[in-house]
Amino acid sequence: MRRIRAPISSLSSTTSWCWRLLLLLLLLHLIGRSSLPCVGANDTNDNNNNNPDELLDWVRSKGGYWNPKQVLRQDPETGMFGVFATDAILDDEILAQIPWSVVIHHRARNITDIEGNVRPRKRFDNCDVVQVLHEELEKGQRNESEYPLYIKALQETAEKHATLLPTHWSKAGKDLLHQVLLDYHSDTVKADHYYQNPSGTPHVLPPGDMFLTEFRWKRYCEKKVGNVATLLVMTHGEDFGMSPVTDRYNCRAGDYAGAYFSNTSNVPAMNAAAQDNIAFEIRAWRNVEPGEQIFTDYHDYGQIGTPELLRDYGFVEQYPQRYVFANWNIAFDVHEKEQEEEGGGGADNDHKFNVQWLNHIKGTPYSDPRLHRHPGKEEESDSEEESDSSEEEEFTTSVVAFFEEQNTRLQELCPTLQQQGIDTNVPAYELETTLRFCHDIMVAMEYALDNIYTAQQQRQEKEAAAAAAEEEEEEEEEETDDGEL
Repeated sequence: MRRIRAPISSLSSTTSWCWRLLLLLLLLHLIGRSSLPCVGANDTNDNNNNNPDELLDWVRSKGGYWNPKQVLRQDPETGMFGVFATDAILDDEILAQIPWSVVIHHRARNITDIEGNVRPRKRFDNCDVVQVLHEELEKGQRNESEYPLYIKALQETAEKHATLLPTHWSKAGKDLLHQVLLDYHSDTVKADHYYQNPSGTPHVLPPGDMFLTEFRWKRYCEKKVGNVATLLVMTHGEDFGMSPVTDRYNCRAGDYAGAYFSNTSNVPAMNAAAQDNIAFEIRAWRNVEPGEQIFTDYHDYGQIGTPELLRDYGFVEQYPQRYVFANWNIAFDVHEKEQEEEGGGGADNDHKFNVQWLNHIKGTPYSDPRLHRHPGKEEESDSEEESDSSEEEEFTTSVVAFFEEQNTRLQELCPTLQQQGIDTNVPAYELETTLRFCHDIMVAMEYALDNIYTAQQQRQEKEAAAAAAEEEEEEEEEETDDGEL
């Protein structure tokens, strides 16, 4: 008999939801959900944003293009700067074209591998872009850089974002975040389910190497070139180099994303003569309405979820969120339900999120614990399915046990972090971010569990109905046989 727990709606305890409501109110008091920063998102203190047109004029003067249906401005609700549509923008419409002349790039754009194949250089191939950027930053201090406005903006950005990444947090802040990620007493985690954490006890929750202690490229470039240029390339760079404008678009995943980056050559006729000068384009991912903020989706970079974005960029993303439990070979998205979907609303309404299990991310297959089957598995004969069924059910049972264990642990831990942070003088942003991450990953696992429970319950009901129908059919056959006799 499979283990079944009733869905959230029939299990909610007053105590559990009371402390969660208190924690959520605390988070909202500390920092509003809508005001979460993305890397490159700028607040009202960024001098570069006091005159955003100046940088855009410079890009245009170098052969770039900026769609006049969008504007870089401050959001009056959040105080953050972002790109907003001023007119209707059509799906796949060009938003911006960035010329090579404004990109800080590798000295040699291509590289030849050991087999003789030529490919474009990537950001983490070596420290070349870091070195070039470092030199431009030094020139900028002497007013000698070829990218004066961009370098000025990057210098201001470096000062701000150097404090955001967990790898640069205070010891007290790191210790607090450690508590969310590790579990000294886990009964469900096997050796191959731990995430890399060479500086201490292995983490049981993603991401691996939260504090980037084993990121060899980062360590090497910091020693060879310097910390500031390495940080900027790591957080603001693309494979082809450092580009202005790209970080003006804030990030939000799912249906909120309205733009994507394209390095394919598709230059309109008006810029045909400058086609070779275009490094890449920014295009509309869908139709964008006037007044709407235009977001990009950082999940496009690969096997990246909410924990990895915290590690690599220093923020907890807004919903929808993604969780990649790579060591368990599972991944899922958590979406906020629209108010009309919630069926009544109110503070006691438990069903505020939907969970969507992912079969593939950028070609990498993931398992679905509801189905007891790997999504990339070929269809098998009945005998092969029977031979694997116990192993697949054991996988689901293990995932459920792990999520239950960690969800219970975080329900006890999260409410204690605020006072711990105050007692140990954790800086405000580090404390706020840790509180939010603890809350969000706990909620993600709880709703993932509920989704699995519901699927198991539905499967059992279906099997029971099938068994009853089969038994009824057998009884009818017996009655028919008796009548013939």
